[in-house]
Amino acid sequence: MCCTAPIESKGWHLAVIIYPSVLERAQKEVSGNLFTVSILIMTIMLLYLISALSVQAKSNRIVNTRLLNSAIKDGLTGLFNRRAYEEDLRNLDTGKLDENFNYIAFDVNGLKNVNDNLGHEAGDELIKAAANCISNCFGSFGKVYRTGGDEFIAVINATEEEIETIKENFSAQTKAWKGKYTSNLVIPAGFISRKEMPDASIMEMTKIADQRMYREKTLFYIASGVDRRAKNAAYEVLCESYTKILKINLTTDDFNIIQMDPNERIQSKGYDEKISKWLHDFGTSGQVHNEDVQDYLSKTSIDFMRDYFRSGKNELNIQYRRLIGDEFRKVLMEIKTSKEYEEDNQTCFLYVKNIDK
Repeated sequence: MCCTAPIESKGWHLAVIIYPSVLERAQKEVSGNLFTVSILIMTIMLLYLISALSVQAKSNRIVNTRLLNSAIKDGLTGLFNRRAYEEDLRNLDTGKLDENFNYIAFDVNGLKNVNDNLGHEAGDELIKAAANCISNCFGSFGKVYRTGGDEFIAVINATEEEIETIKENFSAQTKAWKGKYTSNLVIPAGFISRKEMPDASIMEMTKIADQRMYREKTLFYIASGVDRRAKNAAYEVLCESYTKILKINLTTDDFNIIQMDPNERIQSKGYDEKISKWLHDFGTSGQVHNEDVQDYLSKTSIDFMRDYFRSGKNELNIQYRRLIGDEFRKVLMEIKTSKEYEEDNQTCFLYVKNIDK
């Protein structure tokens, strides 16, 4: 018959089994030697203590892991939270970013409308669906965060080819999603890559991504003609983000002004009724830094832009320094094809924003 010695700690139970043969052998070997018996007893007690401490340590590790996860993970989606995002962003060394570094900002369309009309359970379903789609498409390339109610961020390393595949998969997944309460999942995204802007700081990249996301959000609302309140809010944010927004037509060489400082409509800054002449004269009027003029003029040439977009590309980015007040400051011009773009009617949107610190 064997003896057992139980040890309990925080729900764990450990039994140490001592067989009779072991005890008999021990008794014979230590017969008459109380000192040896004491040593044996102390050894057994030490084994008990080590076992108990091991159980306690395992329990503590589980508790600590749960506490750590609750500190850096979003409870609803399981993604990293804003605290983790801000900590990771602080630790990024801009000078050491790989050229395949990409920062993507997301925002779920219509969440407030769903919450107001279908309830928060439906809203939670939409948030979880967005988190799953973003995580499925971007998660294997880096980290995905939920930074606000309907706001998400992805920080990844991916080549241009991989980004195109990710975009296709993301579009397919969001369009195919069907929920219990709603089947409409639209997630505007703003992409910015290190390769595109090698000299930008991480904070400049985050701002550009946000503005591109709001641009996509606004264009969606304008195209769909729904949710006027949300459309107006997105449009206001878009206008605040860019110093100039034009709808241009490369085929007819004209434009419509959506947002622009009236002081830009003066001859000394190259203003003209033809978009080709305006862009050219602006570059040669002293408004663009001498070191950037050649690149600016080549990329804003209307023949270059026509060929560029006919090749299948849908966005052209031009970074240069322009005169603002008494100093040259970094700006970014983005030209993006519109929804009604066709080869014989090349309509695009032109955006200009200040990206200086």
